[in-house]
Amino acid sequence: FLDGSGNPATGNVALASDNIIIDAVAPSVLSAGIQHSNSLSVSLMPSLFDPLPADGQSSGLSFVEINNLGGAASVFPLSNDGSYAWTLEAGIDGPRTIEIVGVDGAGNRSAKTPFIINYDIAAPTLGAVSISAGNVVDAVRYLDNATIPITLTATGATSVEIAENPAFVGATVYTTGLDAITHTVSADDGSKNLYLRARDDAGNVSTVIELPLVVDTILPQA
Repeated sequence: FLDGSGNPATGNVALASDNIIIDAVAPSVLSAGIQHSNSLSVSLMPSLFDPLPADGQSSGLSFVEINNLGGAASVFPLSNDGSYAWTLEAGIDGPRTIEIVGVDGAGNRSAKTPFIINYDIAAPTLGAVSISAGNVVDAVRYLDNATIPITLTATGATSVEIAENPAFVGATVYTTGLDAITHTVSADDGSKNLYLRARDDAGNVSTVIELPLVVDTILPQA
């Protein structure tokens, strides 16, 4: 240490030091964490990557900037759980573009990265549902097998859910071959009600269709 005249300090001198990280490598934004929504209020969970400089020490991510396309950016401190509440641009169904920037502790900024979120409030439709097996008596289908072939038309849907209760607890979810599904009901014989609904990527669901049926796998006595 030197005094105001440039003389070095003498006697017991407390030394001080500091650790300075040289970080000139910008972070990057890999995804917004969401692609579809049925609400303008969304929870973004962007995937941020802050690469290590050559010396292996990073200043770490510090904050995130988010804006709707053409709009002003809002600054968010780095979230503990990685989520950021955001409101998409108002309007009719359709794609919305947001832009995200990640900034590290050294002030390095990622590129302003655009992501498209599909805003969709239109529910899919489920129709022409039928079971192509067994016999119908008084509007109830009787089957001799717990494995049931079901044909249907699911428009605007990415999945179909089938359950034996109207709350769809323990539902089986089908994501492929939605026009012809082979579904297995619970093993015990007797009366059952199947409940079907279609769902899209934004979380919209169709009207529920109920199918009453009876499974009887016991052969009649001679």
